Amino acid sequence: MAPDQKGQALAAVFTFEDACDAFLEQARTQVDMKPLIYAGKDLFKMLSEMNLTGIVFNCSGPAPPVAFAAAFSKVVLEA
Repeated sequence: MAPDQKGQALAAVFTFEDACDAFLEQARTQVDMKPLIYAGKDLFKMLSEMNLTGIVFNCSGPAPPVAFAAAFSKVVLEA
């Protein structure tokens, strides 16, 4: 899950390896994690079935993060 001070359930999704590495580096102080790689359709199907507030792409940089409401996953699947 992406970091959030408001208690929202945000899925952390990464589009680049360096963005995933930046997140894992931050998260390692709290919990040990491993990245999982999914094809787009499989990823958005899984996200659409989760109880999420939203989805954050590249939440730890290096590029600025981009967030979408959880319903975004269903829109992607319908496209």
